[in-house]
Amino acid sequence: MLEDFEAFVRAGVERGVIDAEKGQALLRAWQERSAGPQEQARELVTGGFIDTSCLVELGDEIAFPYRQTLKVTLRECERPKEPARVLLPEGLPAEVEAVAAADRARHFVEREGKPPRFYLVQKAGQGGMGVVWKAWEVELRRWVAVKILTGKSEDDRKRFKREAQMAAGLQHANIVPVYEVGDWNGILFINMAYLPGRTLADARGTLKLEERVRCVMDAARAVQFAHEHGVLHRDLKPSNILLGERGAVYVCDFGLAKRMEPGTSLTMEGFVVGTPAYMPPEAATLAGPKGDPRSDVYSLGAVLYEMLTGRPPYKGADAMKVLLEVVSKEPKAPRKVDSRIPVELEVVCQKAMERHPWARYGSAGALADELGRWLRGEGIMARPTGRVVRLGRWVKARRVILGTAVGVAVVVAAGWMVRARVV
Repeated sequence: MLEDFEAFVRAGVERGVIDAEKGQALLRAWQERSAGPQEQARELVTGGFIDTSCLVELGDEIAFPYRQTLKVTLRECERPKEPARVLLPEGLPAEVEAVAAADRARHFVEREGKPPRFYLVQKAGQGGMGVVWKAWEVELRRWVAVKILTGKSEDDRKRFKREAQMAAGLQHANIVPVYEVGDWNGILFINMAYLPGRTLADARGTLKLEERVRCVMDAARAVQFAHEHGVLHRDLKPSNILLGERGAVYVCDFGLAKRMEPGTSLTMEGFVVGTPAYMPPEAATLAGPKGDPRSDVYSLGAVLYEMLTGRPPYKGADAMKVLLEVVSKEPKAPRKVDSRIPVELEVVCQKAMERHPWARYGSAGALADELGRWLRGEGIMARPTGRVVRLGRWVKARRVILGTAVGVAVVVAAGWMVRARVV
């Protein structure tokens, strides 16, 4: 038996289809182990000693007595292997188990010898930089939202990390909790609380006026907290405010946020940042200062405007047209859109959206306090601004921004508006 395989190897060496040195090493190994024919055949087939196309030919040529064993072994090795059965931990929710068993791509942060950290069950949202998944965290047995970076540039990675770090540092009842920031094989992700409710944009039509006002008030409290911890949101809008269980309000998406460093000046950034319809005039131009918390106050006023009227303060066919509206026109007064809107809420909304930052509420907290007074049936602090005063302020603001309206068009046309969001 061993002699037969030795003869096969020597014949292969003589014909130049088996390397002499490798053949001698193989023979010595067989002799030391007293290997049987199946083991010898498998080593010949899988060990790379001879091309498999020559294996059967050589066996037939020398009338090798174990050539049938070689053929069977060759067929077994060429047979496609069945995919390894996916072993799932016990006690998974049914919807998780169905996805995890059917699609290995939904296993996120895989670990050798253990289940993955997450099963990605359903897409919950997608933006310019990343996609958000409703996911099951295996070890803690809880639903979470996992935001995965899809952007490829180094700038995308820096912005994603900055968003995660700033959001993770804001522990507030009305800000979406961030559990961790991770990097798996170069894929950045944020693990945060999963909130199964709707956005304020989706829920507006089902909420009473008082509920809508309360939502804006709670969001303003969260924004005030962020400001106190040195963070500007810069992209406040109804779709970035989530409603959880029992009406809880959460501010989310700090992707365009900026840290207010002590002692820094309010200077031009070189690009327009935010969503045009909710953007204050000074942020919609390259000439305006950046980094003033009252810019977020304006955006909260724009959210309130939509909660009152059912429409954003500015509309246009594209981002450039909306930006030009923002820098050149005042929004239509809320009560001219819907006369049923209470006068006091119109006053609050218009003060929050004053064109000059100094004329707005001094902080997001002051706006929240004002809305709280209205909800409690108390008189608000702000007073209606007459048409003459508003016109004067508008003209004064227009002098500052008139020259930049053309600049906005040039910026957009040149492709500089890389951080403006249309929705």
